[in-house]
Amino acid sequence: MSKWSVFLYYTLATTTTRLVLARRRFRGRNIGSWEEALLGVTGHKRKIPSYYLAAIFLSFLFVSSDASLDPHEVTHREYMKFVRDTGHQTPDNWMNGRYPEGMENEPVVLVTWHDAVAYCQWAGGKRLPTVEEWRGVCEAGKLQKGGDIWEWTSTEVPTEEGPFKSLCGPMGTCDCSHRYRPHWKNMVKGFRCAGISLHMTSLP
Repeated sequence: MSKWSVFLYYTLATTTTRLVLARRRFRGRNIGSWEEALLGVTGHKRKIPSYYLAAIFLSFLFVSSDASLDPHEVTHREYMKFVRDTGHQTPDNWMNGRYPEGMENEPVVLVTWHDAVAYCQWAGGKRLPTVEEWRGVCEAGKLQKGGDIWEWTSTEVPTEEGPFKSLCGPMGTCDCSHRYRPHWKNMVKGFRCAGISLHMTSLP
């Protein structure tokens, strides 16, 4: 989550908590308006500015966030834009800085976990999804697959041999049992990125 999202979430959560307590305090009383309620809470005798009352209305909304997975795996075409913009190393199956002919819309493969992280950060400050996020979208039937590959995730699996990363998803499954070293790569390892979607939801 970005610093702005954290700030917004904290501010609204704090304000909402205070307003809920105020609402509970005055529940059942014959109060004509929220302005009167706040006068009772704060003890102020002067009129409350309209912009403050507007802030109160907004405080009855709270921010929730969830993972927003990209609609498909990162393709060769998309990865080439990243390579040209950053000078990042190309996958081993590319020739002269270009992907194989006719594979522009196929998922890019032969990329390490570190390559995937670098791409997602370049693509608007995104990240790799966790296993839980990836599996949740998959089990909800909302995951589109462009190729029969495993996808890197950010979930780490500690082992006696050192850290491994979890991968999810041959086509037609929601399997996330595969483990791989972050610097390994092969022809059936690709990835997709995830971001954060903010939703304004009214309090119950």
